[in-house]
Amino acid sequence: MTGSRGFTLLETVIALAITAMVTVFAIGFIRPQIGLYNEFDQLSQAKAMCAEAYVKLEKVLRYGYVYHADPDRPDELAYYIRKTEPYESVHESDGSVYEMLPPMDKWPRIAAGDLEVEEMDGMTLELDFGGTTSREVRALLVVKKEEEQVYEQEVVIRSMYDYEIEGDDVVGW
Repeated sequence: MTGSRGFTLLETVIALAITAMVTVFAIGFIRPQIGLYNEFDQLSQAKAMCAEAYVKLEKVLRYGYVYHADPDRPDELAYYIRKTEPYESVHESDGSVYEMLPPMDKWPRIAAGDLEVEEMDGMTLELDFGGTTSREVRALLVVKKEEEQVYEQEVVIRSMYDYEIEGDDVVGW
């Protein structure tokens, strides 16, 4: 409008209507995007926690000689690391020399708290060694936030040693 100093009522109403529609669209679009961002950020942090836990587990357990997961305490793993110095107890059979393992209650143990994985955004790490055999660690790494599972990952760590145990995976191992 030439020569006028302002907007007409119609122009003001149209401008406000367009602004309201753009605002509704922006809120409707941005809110879900923020939710997706937060969800993917949480998933990324959970994966990072699992990766850190795996690296720490693998660093310790790759030198394991024998593993044992108690069915009553699947969140804890007992493992035995072969010694390089002379064995305390030796058994000879058919010309071969075998190390006699100490009682299992003297073996080192590892659980989620021992890994000292950095907690992110209030999430916690839980371990389940339920599928472990004497030669192979199978662990389920579960990340939870407020008792709700965010992410899980299954990992397998095998002993670096190639050996045979009579009655492998016998109850009591």
